[in-house]
Amino acid sequence: MSFHKKIFFIILTVHLLLGTVSIFIVNNIIGEALSIGLNPNIKSDIENIYNASKEEVAARKRLYDYICKDVLGEIVSEVDVYNKDTVRKVVLRNISKYTDLQALLIDGEEIELLKGGGQEKRTYYYSHHSYQDRDFKCRFVVPEIVLANQKSLLNIISVYDSMSSMRSNLNTFYLRVYIFLFGISFLTVMILGYVFIGAFLSPVNELKAGIRRIKNNIFDQPISVTSKDEMGELASELNRLSNELRIAKERESYLERISSYQEVARRIAHEIKNPLTPIRLAFQEIEARYNGDDQKYKDLLRHSREIVEEEISSLNRIIDQFREFAKMPVAIREPMRMDEFVNDTISSNPHLSEHITIIQDLKCGDTLVAIDKLLMKKVFENLILNSVEAGAKKVVVSSRINEDLYILRFEDDGCGIDKKIQDVIFEPYFTTKDHGTGLGLSLTKKAVLEHRGNIYLDKQYKDGTAFVIELPIYSE
Repeated sequence: MSFHKKIFFIILTVHLLLGTVSIFIVNNIIGEALSIGLNPNIKSDIENIYNASKEEVAARKRLYDYICKDVLGEIVSEVDVYNKDTVRKVVLRNISKYTDLQALLIDGEEIELLKGGGQEKRTYYYSHHSYQDRDFKCRFVVPEIVLANQKSLLNIISVYDSMSSMRSNLNTFYLRVYIFLFGISFLTVMILGYVFIGAFLSPVNELKAGIRRIKNNIFDQPISVTSKDEMGELASELNRLSNELRIAKERESYLERISSYQEVARRIAHEIKNPLTPIRLAFQEIEARYNGDDQKYKDLLRHSREIVEEEISSLNRIIDQFREFAKMPVAIREPMRMDEFVNDTISSNPHLSEHITIIQDLKCGDTLVAIDKLLMKKVFENLILNSVEAGAKKVVVSSRINEDLYILRFEDDGCGIDKKIQDVIFEPYFTTKDHGTGLGLSLTKKAVLEHRGNIYLDKQYKDGTAFVIELPIYSE
C-alpha cells in the first residue's frame, strides 16, 4: 500500500472512530436534554393521582347507590310511593343527609327535589332500583370539581404522552441532523484530506524521483521543490548533494582519464626520446666525414643538420612536457592563508607581470586552505600565461567565500574562448596553438582536483575569459 493510501486510510479510520463515539455521546446528551421536565416518575405520580380520582368517582357512585337505596327504604316505610307530593316532603325532610341528590324518578315521572341550573350544564348520575315491579331512580348532581380534576389529570397524561412521543421524534430528528452534518463534514474532510495529502506527497514523490536519478548517476536534473518548508530544505540539500556527487564523479572520471593519458605520455616520451640522440649524432657524423670539394653539397649537409637539430630540440621540449605531465606529483597539502599565498606567488614571480597588469581583489583575510604550494603555484602561472597568450592587457584576481568554499577567480580582457570549444578546453592534448601540446589546462585542472576542488570556465563572462577555482576551506 502506498504512503498516500496509508495516510488516507488512517484519516478515514480515525474519523469514523471519532464519529461513532461522538454520535453515542450526542445521543445521550440529546436524550438528557429532552428528558428535563419529562421524568418518568412524574408521569407515574400523575397516573396515581388520576387513579385515585377514578376511585373517588367510583366511591361516589357507590355512595349514591347506597343513598338511593336508603331513600327508597324510607319512602316505602312512611308514605305511599304513588303520591308525589308526599314522597317529596319525606325526602326533603332529610335532604341534608342525601348528598348531591337532585331528583327522584318513579316509573319515569320526575320528582324534583332541588331547583337551580340548567340540566345541560350539569353532570348527573342515575342510581337504579326496583320496588313492586316499579322502576325507581335517584338522580344525583356530580360536583363539577371532581370531574374537572379527573379531566385535567387525563389531559395532563395525554399531554405528557404527546411530549414523550415528541421527545422520541426529536431525539431521532436531532440524531439524524447530527449524522447528516457529520456526513457532510466527513466528506469535506476526506476530500480536502485527499487533496492536501496529494499536495503534500507531490514534493515527496519529486524527492523520491530525484533520489532515484541520483542513484542512477543523473545529476543534470535538479529536484524542482521550491517550497519554504522542510521539504524545500530537504530538496535543497539533495540538490547540493547531487551537485557534490556530480563534481566528485567528474573529478574521478577526469582523474582516471588523466591517469590513462599520463601513461600514454610516459610511453610516447620514452619511445620518441630514444631515437633522437642517434639521429642527431648520425647527421653530425655524416657532415664531419664528408671530405669532398662540392661546396653546395656541404651547405646542404649543414642546412639539413641544422633543421634536424632544430626539430629534435622541438621534440625534446614536447618530450619534456610529456614527462612533466606523466610525472605530475600527488598533492601534498598543508594549510595556508590563501589570500596571502596568492599575493606572495604573484609578488615573488615578477615574470608573471612583465606583459600584463595583475590586479588583486582579495577579500578573505586569514581564510585557511590546505594546498600544495608547488602545484598551486603552477596553476596560477598557467592561468596568467594563458591570459598573456590571449592578448589580455590585465587580469583581475579576486577571492570570496561561499559557505565552506574558498573561491578564487581569474578574469582577463583578452579575446575569450570560442563557444564551440568551451566544453573541451580541459581535455588533454586539446590546443588551438600552433606549437602547443594541449597539456597546460589539463595539468591545471588535475592539480586543482588533487586538492579536492574544482575549476571551470565562467561561460557567462563576456569581456574576455574568466576561470573560477573552488577549494574547500580548511577545518581542523
